[in-house]
Amino acid sequence: MAVSRGRSGACTTCLRRRKGCDQQRPTCSQCRRACITCEGYPDRSGVSFVDATQRTIQKAKTVRRPRTSREGSTASVVKHVRAMASNDVLAVKATQSGHVDLFWRQYLPNGREIPCDVAHSITGGWVHTVQSLYRSEDSVLQGILLALALATRGYCDNIPSARELGLRLYNDALAEASTVFQLPERAKSNSFLAAVRLFTLYESHYGAQFKLQSSASSGFGVPTQAENWLTHINGDMSLLLARSPSSFIEGDAHRLFVDGRFHMIYLEIFSALATRKPTPLASPEWLTIPWSKHSKTSRDQLLDILAHLTCIVSATDDLSLDLSSGTLSVVENLSSIASACQSIDERLAAWEKEFAPEAIRLLATRSSDLDAHLSQATAPSLTFHELAATHLMTLFWASCLTLAQVQQDFCEMTREERTSPDRYLTDSGPCFRNLMATLPVLFEPTVGLYRMHVASAPTHIAVRHLHYLPDGAERQEAQTILRKCLGAPASKNLRVMVRSLLQKSPADAKLVSLLQGLE
Repeated sequence: MAVSRGRSGACTTCLRRRKGCDQQRPTCSQCRRACITCEGYPDRSGVSFVDATQRTIQKAKTVRRPRTSREGSTASVVKHVRAMASNDVLAVKATQSGHVDLFWRQYLPNGREIPCDVAHSITGGWVHTVQSLYRSEDSVLQGILLALALATRGYCDNIPSARELGLRLYNDALAEASTVFQLPERAKSNSFLAAVRLFTLYESHYGAQFKLQSSASSGFGVPTQAENWLTHINGDMSLLLARSPSSFIEGDAHRLFVDGRFHMIYLEIFSALATRKPTPLASPEWLTIPWSKHSKTSRDQLLDILAHLTCIVSATDDLSLDLSSGTLSVVENLSSIASACQSIDERLAAWEKEFAPEAIRLLATRSSDLDAHLSQATAPSLTFHELAATHLMTLFWASCLTLAQVQQDFCEMTREERTSPDRYLTDSGPCFRNLMATLPVLFEPTVGLYRMHVASAPTHIAVRHLHYLPDGAERQEAQTILRKCLGAPASKNLRVMVRSLLQKSPADAKLVSLLQGLE
C-alpha cells in the first residue's frame, strides 16, 4: 500500500540544486545527465512503500489471464499486479515502483547507482538505459523488471509468495515476448532488446526454479538453467543481427550493444550446448560502425580480441574433425591456427602494456586476506573505481587463460604433427595466480547481486582451468579459493549458474565435484 509522506517526490540532489526531477528510480535522469551522484529519495518523498499483504498477493495469483487478441498478443503482464489494488491505480503504481526501487538497491554495488565515468567500463551503462526505457510503458520490459524485483525480494527476504508471483510474471512476460518476436517493428525497438537482457538476468539468478524431474537430470537439481540462459542469449543475438550495425551508433542502442556483446562472445567460446563457431560480431562492420561516434574503452578493445578468439576456437574444432578423418587440409589448418594464436597473444600483450598498469595500481591497496574479503564485518570498503579495475583485470587474465586453454588443446590434438612449439608472450601461470588473488574482490558483500555480471565468466574460466593444472600445491590452493568464494551464502545464485554450465559439458562435468558440499 502507499502512504503519503509529503509533497515533493524529488531526489535529495535535485531538491538541493533546485532542479526539476523526473523521479526515476533508483536515480533520476537529471543527475545522470549531469554525471553527478544522485543521493536517492529520502523519507520526504511522496510515497513510502509497504509490501502487499498475503491476501492481495494471493488475489493476484488467482486472477485469470484475459484472452489474447486477434493478433495473438497477450495482455500486459502488469495487469496481474494491478489486481493487487484494482480500484486504486496510484497505489498499484506506488507498489510497483517501490519493488523496482528496492531491486536496484539490492542489485547495484554498495546499493548505489554506478557513476557515469565508471559505468561504461564495467557493463553498468545498461542500468541507466533500462531506467530510461522503463518509462516508455513497454509492457514486456515492465513485466520482466517487476518479475525480477519480486523474485529478488522473495529470495533475499525469504518470502515464498513473492517468489511465486515473480515466477508467474516472468512466465507471462515470456509469453508476451514470444508474440513480440513476430512483430518486426516492435522487436527491433530498444525497449524490447532491454527486456531480453532482463530475461537473461532473471535466468542467471533464478533459472534454477525451472527444476524438471526427467532422465536428463544429473541429480544436482538444475538440468535446464543453462539451456534457458543460452536461449535468451541466442534471442539477444538474433535481435542484434536483425538490425544493422549503424543502428547501434549512439544513445540507448549503443549502450545496449556494447554492454551486451560479452556474453554472446563468451557463449561462442565455451558453449557445449551448441556448435562453437565464430561470432558474427567479429566481422569488420560490427567491430567498427557502432563506434563511429564513440571511442572504444579498454574493455571494448579487450572484447575485440576475444571476438577474434572465437574464430580460433571454431578452427580448432574443425581441425579435430580433419585429423580424425584424414583430410588433406590438415597442414594448412595447422599453420593458420598457430599464426592466429600468435596474433591474439601479441594483441593481449600490447593491451596489458597499455592498460594494465593503471588498473593494477588501483588494486594494489586491496587486502590479500581471503576471509576478510568475504566477511560482511571485515570486508574492506570497495570504491566503484576499484570495482571497475577488478572487473577489467579479471577479464583480461581470464582472456589469457582462454587462449592458453585453446593452445594446450591444440598442442595435445596435434602432438605428432607439431615439431617446434611456438613461444608466446603471455604466460598462463602468472595469469592464473593473479586471477586467483583478485577474484575474491568480486565476491565481497558490497558488490551485491551485480556479482553475476562481473564474476560469472572469470569464475567459470578459472574452474575450467583446473583441467590444465597438474595435481599439486597450486591446484589445491586454487580449489580452496574457489570453494570459499562460491561457498559464501551471497554467492548461491552464481554457484548454481556455474554448476549448471559445467554439467552441460562432458569434459567439465567432473569439475562439478568441486562445488559439492557448498549448499
